[in-house]
Amino acid sequence: MHRLTDAGLRWAATARQPGGTRVIDDPLVRERLARVALDAEVSFLPGGPMSKILSAEALIRNTAELMDLFGPAGALPAGEDGAVCDGEVESLYRIAQGTAIYGGSVEIFRNMLAERILGLPRARMLPSSARSS
Repeated sequence: MHRLTDAGLRWAATARQPGGTRVIDDPLVRERLARVALDAEVSFLPGGPMSKILSAEALIRNTAELMDLFGPAGALPAGEDGAVCDGEVESLYRIAQGTAIYGGSVEIFRNMLAERILGLPRARMLPSSARSS
């Protein structure tokens, strides 16, 4: 998440808009980058399984946000001419979906939180004969 934030800030500080002004001088760009940075910080605050859930979902959401902000050049991989931040965000974008699965699905972590923190009963699968088709 912090690599993502740093890459977005590097790009905005050096990229130029059609009029010649820096991208970071646009208040809407600064707001979008601030949301990405805030997500990066907040996702690690709770610790444990909650941080796993928040950080995985924030990475997915924020890589998509920066890819949208960068435009077509953001989709260029490392080594390609014109790749934003040498393809670092494009690389993070490709692996972001997997972060919801690596080390255990975020759904498993949600169940753990529901059981251990909220005291909800354990989720059980209905027998196949009881399931509606």
